[in-house]
Amino acid sequence: MNDNSTILLTVIIFTYNHEDSIAKAIDSVLEQETAYSYEIWLCDDCSTDGTTAICVDYAKRFPDKIKLFTQPVNTYFSKIAHIEIALKKVDTKYLSILDGDDGWCDNKKIQIALDVLESNPQYITFAHDTIFNDVVNQTKKSLVHEIYKIEIQNPVTFENVLYLHTSSRIHRNVFKFSGERDIYTDIFLFYIYLDKGPLYYYDKIMSVYNITGKGAWSGMSTEDVNKENSLLQYKLNIFFNYKYDAFFTSRIVETKILVLLKKIGGRNLGWKLWFFLKKYGFIR
Repeated sequence: MNDNSTILLTVIIFTYNHEDSIAKAIDSVLEQETAYSYEIWLCDDCSTDGTTAICVDYAKRFPDKIKLFTQPVNTYFSKIAHIEIALKKVDTKYLSILDGDDGWCDNKKIQIALDVLESNPQYITFAHDTIFNDVVNQTKKSLVHEIYKIEIQNPVTFENVLYLHTSSRIHRNVFKFSGERDIYTDIFLFYIYLDKGPLYYYDKIMSVYNITGKGAWSGMSTEDVNKENSLLQYKLNIFFNYKYDAFFTSRIVETKILVLLKKIGGRNLGWKLWFFLKKYGFIR
């Protein structure tokens, strides 16, 4: 086993019932060509298909590179989710997260990312473009250039950010995860690290997000996804103690309604009223 002091990056692969894709996800990390030392954590949330057996096999074949963590019961409804259990244990300088049904598609990703972060300590996160592979509709689109249709300029901060996919990001390990909070979703993590400092965007496609219709988000209707994203802005605003109130206000569709409610009841009460109306369908 490598000395932990020499390992710069921990790549956490979260998996649950990814029997058909987990091997490809693992291989996409193992195939990295880099001078930097890294490790892979396979975190299996009590899969009920053949995922666990595949992970066990990889851990046995690559004992110097892969650590396997299996949950005895699924943590989806637990106070402490699988993702938080893992994040609290990471002690390397950098960390990255990959879902077991996604993958990297550039074997220079780690080398490029850590070259940037090691040379530019002001940046907290490295991220790049991602292919959104819609398996159901058989379409493939670049997130940045075909879905957002924008050009991204560095540095990326709260003032000029659009969400970049989890599979694209490598973070400095600068946030202490503790307590029992159901907040460490992909989007929360994106903003948690952005609050610590700017993101460096590298304009190249180096990961694939597979939209299979089976995931927690990809299985939802467009209307439900938009609703959950809107409600999430309120939760994020509270988490950051309204530090970025103007930003999160601008991120919801019903900005005019929210602004009016805040004028009537004040910032905090206005948000609470909007959240109640949105959650229970009075605002669509």
